[in-house]
Amino acid sequence: MIYLIGISGVGKTTIGKLLAARIGYDFIDLDARIEALYKCTVGELFERGEAHFRDCERTALLTLPTRQKLIVATGGGVVLRRDNIRHMCQTGIVICLHRSLKSILQSIDSKSRPLLKGKPIKLYKLYRQRRRAYLRAADCRVIARRPQRAVNKIARSL
Repeated sequence: MIYLIGISGVGKTTIGKLLAARIGYDFIDLDARIEALYKCTVGELFERGEAHFRDCERTALLTLPTRQKLIVATGGGVVLRRDNIRHMCQTGIVICLHRSLKSILQSIDSKSRPLLKGKPIKLYKLYRQRRRAYLRAADCRVIARRPQRAVNKIARSL
């Protein structure tokens, strides 16, 4: 199993889908899995409080199939709980995707990102808060500026 971690908008879903197609793995977007499990959007779950959402995220993470050929695009805050980090490290390879915050801000739609809604500057604060957790959790770090290059680098290193 391969887990892709990184700040919201870094390209986890895009790179995850490309990588899965390249190496013949299945792909799961953890946010989409949460929405399917709880029959509501991530935004609606956040409206009940971030702690509630993080509980749902934890449950979704633990219910992933344990088969090896799976790529999981996690949510940006999955590293906020040490038990999530421990689970990912025990069950797979954790890859931290990185690109400049300026580049991310130019490409994301903050309307679909509950924690960034109307506040792009919040991305900088979130990154500062989570940076160490991303690096601590990761087996390796890959620059995600160009998705296909990131896919090539990851595929070569497996």
